[in-house]
Amino acid sequence: MRPGLFTRLTCAISLLACPASRLAAHTHETEKVKNLLAVTSGITGFEENKGQFTDQEDKPVPFVLFKAGAQGVDFYITENGLTLVLLQKEHKAENGKHADTPVEYARIDMKLPGAQIRKENILAELPSKDFTNYYYAHAPQGIKEVRKYGRITVHNIYPGIDWVWHADAAQGMKYDFVVHPGADPAQIKMEYQWADIIPQEGNSSIRLHTPLGDLLEGGLRTFCGEKEIPSAYTVKGKSVSFRIAGYDRSKDLVIDPPLTLMWGTYFGGNS
Repeated sequence: MRPGLFTRLTCAISLLACPASRLAAHTHETEKVKNLLAVTSGITGFEENKGQFTDQEDKPVPFVLFKAGAQGVDFYITENGLTLVLLQKEHKAENGKHADTPVEYARIDMKLPGAQIRKENILAELPSKDFTNYYYAHAPQGIKEVRKYGRITVHNIYPGIDWVWHADAAQGMKYDFVVHPGADPAQIKMEYQWADIIPQEGNSSIRLHTPLGDLLEGGLRTFCGEKEIPSAYTVKGKSVSFRIAGYDRSKDLVIDPPLTLMWGTYFGGNS
């Protein structure tokens, strides 16, 4: 295990229960991230939580199911949905030397009301060949052979609907909602916390405003077999759902919010 990794995990995970007003009160060794699309393209998989993730009191956080991260950004698949933690750190020159200033954090929660996200309905596929062994005070015998997975499927997150995550080193992260025949895509609702939602381009995309800047979610695409189905976001306050044109309900419908573009461009901050 690399030095400092536990500190990073503990610090970032502690933010999952931290009020937004306190998100700028920590320090970290991460550079400011300006192009998160490039960052997420380096993510190779989702690390399963087998007890190695803890909060600042070294207590396990079983509600965190998987984690993926790169420089300046951490993604957590939780029992409530998705949590994203952005980290920004400024470097200022003092007397010809770089001096680190405290890092600022921004957190976005994307909760899925009514969703069933539990280990027992998750299928993890494409395991990594390498693994990590963790040795902590709360687990002196070790938490061993912790692997990353290239695909995570949460079956029946809503009745007849799967939530499928993909991670690829070249293309980054993405997720799909797969609506099986007979299921209603109107069940899917996403509630955002710690960010303001700004619809863009006729609701074909949305912008999420955070204290560190704005994040752009790319154009929504929806497919029934090979046929692309017209679709758009519906925004009501902090809630987002999908408006989808008629399609053949005897076939699977794949709703594809482009996560690699979702966190694609960091608009705020200094150069």
